[in-house]
Amino acid sequence: MHPGRSPARSAPVPDLVAVSGRQSAALAEVTSAAGQMDMVVRQSADMIEDSGAVTAGPRLGASDLGRPPNY
Repeated sequence: MHPGRSPARSAPVPDLVAVSGRQSAALAEVTSAAGQMDMVVRQSADMIEDSGAVTAGPRLGASDLGRPPNY
């Protein structure tokens, strides 16, 4: 290799094509995984929001036990 030349410039074209293909495949995997994680995060947020709506209903304290509910 000559001084000042990067290893990528001295690599044969077929090697660069192979490396580029592997990088493309790896990037597609990362993109897919990020999409799946985003979907899980959104589902979790929806479940948390739904559970918050359920728990935000009427709250009973110890003094309310034995009393009929106020509808």
